[in-house]
Amino acid sequence: MKDAHHGRNVALSTLGLLAFTAVLQAAIFGIGNQFIGDAEMVALVPGLTQLVYVVPLVVVTGVRGQTAILQGVLLGAAITVLLNGACWAVVISALSRM
Repeated sequence: MKDAHHGRNVALSTLGLLAFTAVLQAAIFGIGNQFIGDAEMVALVPGLTQLVYVVPLVVVTGVRGQTAILQGVLLGAAITVLLNGACWAVVISALSRM
């Protein structure tokens, strides 16, 4: 049975994951461009790093039975994947027209 705050917990965990992802991606782009200088390689890193923190979150929340947080994490991860895919599509489309 869902608790009274299920929807709120899903929304908060989704927003928390999206905020963490945004901060992490900004840091990766800032640091990566400074040291690597290759924007294409730096752009691949956020998608890969998402696996590092999302998979353990899914496992831990699933084992603990925290379904609302698990649903929020999965929703936030799905939104992030869709946004990354859309951004890649725009970049590749723009590069192919050059």
